[in-house]
Amino acid sequence: MTDTIFYNWVAGGAVGLALVYNVYWALNAFPGVNLTTATLLVVPFAVCAVLVFGLLASAMPRSGGDYVFVSRIVHPVWGFLSSWTGFISVVAYSAWVAWFTAVAFVPAALGVLAKSTGNTMFLTWSTWASGKTGAYVIGGAILVISGLVMAAGIRVALRVITVLAVIGLIGLALSAIVFLTHSHADFVSALDKFAPGVGKGHAYDDIIKVAGKNGLPAVGSGSAPFASSTLPTMVITFYAIGYSVWSIYFAGEFKGARERRRQLRSMMVPTVLNTVVFIALYGLMFSAVGYQFANASSYLYNYVPTAYPLAVPPFVPFFASLLSGSTVLNAIIAVSWITWPIAMTFLIMVGFSRLLFAWSFDEVVPKALSKVNARTHAPVGAIVTSVALSIIGLVLLLQVKNYLTFIAYTVLLALVFWFSMALAGVLFPYRLRDVYRSGPARWEVGGIPVITIVGGILLAFVVFEFVMVFKYSGLGITNRGQAILITLGVIAAGAVIFTISYLAKRARGRDLMVVFREIPPE
Repeated sequence: MTDTIFYNWVAGGAVGLALVYNVYWALNAFPGVNLTTATLLVVPFAVCAVLVFGLLASAMPRSGGDYVFVSRIVHPVWGFLSSWTGFISVVAYSAWVAWFTAVAFVPAALGVLAKSTGNTMFLTWSTWASGKTGAYVIGGAILVISGLVMAAGIRVALRVITVLAVIGLIGLALSAIVFLTHSHADFVSALDKFAPGVGKGHAYDDIIKVAGKNGLPAVGSGSAPFASSTLPTMVITFYAIGYSVWSIYFAGEFKGARERRRQLRSMMVPTVLNTVVFIALYGLMFSAVGYQFANASSYLYNYVPTAYPLAVPPFVPFFASLLSGSTVLNAIIAVSWITWPIAMTFLIMVGFSRLLFAWSFDEVVPKALSKVNARTHAPVGAIVTSVALSIIGLVLLLQVKNYLTFIAYTVLLALVFWFSMALAGVLFPYRLRDVYRSGPARWEVGGIPVITIVGGILLAFVVFEFVMVFKYSGLGITNRGQAILITLGVIAAGAVIFTISYLAKRARGRDLMVVFREIPPE
């Protein structure tokens, strides 16, 4: 149970990863946004997601997650197409996380070590890591290692993810203590001493001024209009705290899977933890660093890199290291933060390797992908395929110039999966009446199934996210027509795969659709 909670905690956004990327994404896209408000507003919808996913997982605890639910509740064809779209999203996202680890987390850690030790060798390595070769080597290594860990079996994988999360938690706690025990004046002084050649000894003020000259308005938290900043930022904050439901992909592989409370607790606890830690950490960071400086430094680093004057990326570990005053503490903070994106990559592998297994079990894709190792019970073929596809995704990512658009497309494709799961929640009591009435998901208020109520709320929120993604270019979609074509193209590719499988089975006198009349065995 503990390992599953940690797994879902990392899946919910991997707080360390979210604090580095999602916070800066929000600040750069919507300067002046109130992140706390945007985070708190998505909490009710994250709770609805927990209820939908947790109740479905307790009713049908199987490997394969959304594919099993949607194909049996909504329709077999759409079940595959939706899960295929989500699969492509996650493959792309795993490649992005591996890339971002190489070009952001590793250089930031090496930069902190260079500052702490005075050894310029770390800066040389930092430059290499952030380059194309470094991204290939480090990103590829992370993906391969994640596959090896998955091949060792689900218990080993969950334990490794738990250990990485605990190490990451140490880094978060130390950073929080550093921010809590230092003032804003301390940070300004520390930064000015760190970069005496910037702004004639006033690096802090100079960075804000340069960002202003390059198009960033001088704004404070909450100064931007609510409708055009906080509302679209809810897409980003949900992405940071709302994904603590990933255990649905191996729901049948842990004890007590049919216990409603156990499933819900394994998702609700990490959702609450993610929310509290996320808000607390960036709140403490803004208090010490300053909202405007965090915005300005990130803006220059991302959009005007030639004007960014520091040798270290402007991320939380660097800010904490400036204030800690301890070489040992800096080293611990630097290294521990790297574990968050690595843990995220590992858990992603668990998810979509199980999805491939479920497709193969239903014979939509080759049966070889559902074969498991006799000793570890891991679907080795599915894992190898997952790693290979992620590496292909990494190669494609490194050919793209706009990385924000790349991650935005993963969000867009993921919304198809979220829409389908919400719809499955709404329809479950009516489409699979016997399963609902005889199982742990039966829970009603005023005669109306709870899963139908919360599924409807989640469905409305997903539609809202679709609207926000297409309306605000700050979320990464700059070409709406292209985004629609890519989404439809991914769905069409899934339709081709399903059609080929269907026709191949029919040519042998078999009906592929028969398998969807039953729920796979536990």
